[in-house]
Amino acid sequence: GTTRAKVSGQEVLDIDRLEGELVWLDDDGLVIERPIRHLDQTIGWLIMKASRDDIEATVRRAQRDLTLAGIIGTLLAIAAVSILVSVSLKPLAELRRGLQRIGSGDLRARVKVASRTELGMLASMVNSMAEGLEKAQAKLIQKERMDLELQLAHELQFMLLPQGVKPAAGYALEAHYTPALEVGGDYYDAFPLDDEHVALAIADVSGKGVPGLVIMSMLRTMLRTIASPQRDPVDVMVAANEMLRGSMKRGMFVTCQYGLLNTRTHTLRYASAGHCAPIHFGRGAPRCAPALGKPIGLFPESLFRKSLERHDIALEPGDALLFYTDGLVEALNRQGGQLGLEPVLERLRAWAADSTGSVVDMLAECVVTHRGSQHASDDLTMLSLRRRVRKAPVLAEVME
Repeated sequence: GTTRAKVSGQEVLDIDRLEGELVWLDDDGLVIERPIRHLDQTIGWLIMKASRDDIEATVRRAQRDLTLAGIIGTLLAIAAVSILVSVSLKPLAELRRGLQRIGSGDLRARVKVASRTELGMLASMVNSMAEGLEKAQAKLIQKERMDLELQLAHELQFMLLPQGVKPAAGYALEAHYTPALEVGGDYYDAFPLDDEHVALAIADVSGKGVPGLVIMSMLRTMLRTIASPQRDPVDVMVAANEMLRGSMKRGMFVTCQYGLLNTRTHTLRYASAGHCAPIHFGRGAPRCAPALGKPIGLFPESLFRKSLERHDIALEPGDALLFYTDGLVEALNRQGGQLGLEPVLERLRAWAADSTGSVVDMLAECVVTHRGSQHASDDLTMLSLRRRVRKAPVLAEVME
């Protein structure tokens, strides 16, 4: 235990007795007395003494060293943790930068994380996502560009068709055009040549889209350039064949009918190049007019000219002609059945009985009814020419 006592006549503050040792602290410092034993007999004492100042200096030095060591150790630990965290979070920072670039719209950015951990798997998924978005964006841009081009081609096509054609005196002229796609391959035209002659044309270009539009514009330009009251329709067809045959890609062709209306003699002279037979209707039963000839663009001049025939149709008051493309009689319903020619002739016979309303609108409605919910498989183009019936003068008596 610790007690207060006097040692060698001097009062000490504390005395500890440990296995024969005497340890006490006096005013001067620390004193340790240890017995020296030999053969179980005490033969002397070993006395050690340290001054208080030395002890306190040693303690302070130890505390200072311990504190310094603690600070250094703490700093080293912080540095080590910082380095470890930095190394560990470097892939995460790279992932964050990559996501920021992708999020800002740079779909070509890729996350460069070479790791087999979950971060590496996440980076691979992000890269796959960015690649998919880049491809989708490219397809979307291409689609928007194509849609714009198709819209422009659609508007251009309608610009090429006659707008507000004024019929010749004593005649009614109607037209209907419905493309199956944005840009169709059908074409019709009607334009005066002089005071007595009107040129009429209808054509169907094989294939749709922009190539068909180009051929259609070439045909329109050519017809309006070479057509004249003195030029025979057969010669016009031959010239069109020679011009277009070298301009169309292999396999393309054009079916066409071109006619020349003489409003003085009321006769239509026409030639057909593989096109649908025109329908003569009005006073009598509807009937198909002759229409032979090979399509434009497939055969050389000699063979093509031999296939063509010139025909004249006299138009009496009330007579009408219907020019059309195969989108009329070949319109398909959901079961794959075609409308056919007979229903068209029956509708024309019924229409001729009262001659009210638009004949082309009536036939277009017939096609829509036949198709039902089935999407149009081909363009629908119709051109109707009718000689008006001259009304007899009405005599009125004035009663006075």
